[in-house]
Amino acid sequence: FADHTDDELLGYGVEFNFAEEVGAADDRDKAVRQLSRNVKFRQALSYATDRDGIAQAIMRGPFLRGYAGGLYPGSPLFDKESVVYYPYDPESAKILLDEIGLKDSNGDGVREWSDGPQKGKDVVLQLLASEDAAETQSVAEALVNQWAAVGVKLNTRVINSTTGTEINNTGNWDLRVYRGGQNWGLPQVNITAMAPLTKTYGTHREGDTPRVMMDFEKQLVEIIEKYRLTFDSAGRADLMKQYQKIFTENVYHMGVFS
Repeated sequence: FADHTDDELLGYGVEFNFAEEVGAADDRDKAVRQLSRNVKFRQALSYATDRDGIAQAIMRGPFLRGYAGGLYPGSPLFDKESVVYYPYDPESAKILLDEIGLKDSNGDGVREWSDGPQKGKDVVLQLLASEDAAETQSVAEALVNQWAAVGVKLNTRVINSTTGTEINNTGNWDLRVYRGGQNWGLPQVNITAMAPLTKTYGTHREGDTPRVMMDFEKQLVEIIEKYRLTFDSAGRADLMKQYQKIFTENVYHMGVFS
């Protein structure tokens, strides 16, 4: 953390690729995108993540805390009561994965798709981490073991910033560990990063055909549009409470620690 100032808020977590078409090269990619768009899958991965364990492995002491995603706990707009938190509970993760049809039918410890073009194939996801942010690599390494415990296999890939930009533009990725920007502390710093207002929004890019936003994404867009139109501090605080509840309830990004 040496390259950050004392008053800068930081958060780390995992982003999902929600674009159904952009960068989806084959049936496998499309199946992974549909998994990512399934809220039970995202909730399961949240339950499978030992946030406190990861935080303490990176830096012992009270300096890091588990983070659900969205606004940082240190943000002046953060409201604890608005956070929906899925704590570390591998058994709950397994139940949800069973419910959505991902089961380890051959007993090798890796779940398979039970229907569709990928039926019978292992659920193996690629998780990107950054060469420029060592903590993202630590998170990725921890998730390999934690998610394997519930039957989800990860292949990690460490990339540099140039490759990251190229991959983001093509949309050819599954999951990635992120180091969050300052908009999660002060939304007005970069308001378009808060919801898919633009067609080039990082986790849900639009291609040649209109993207299909999930219902809660539409809600987030509406909230951020209202936020942009008001300068009333109380009104903005209320909007961010709504935003944080919808964001964390649906695990739009899965926070790990802040």
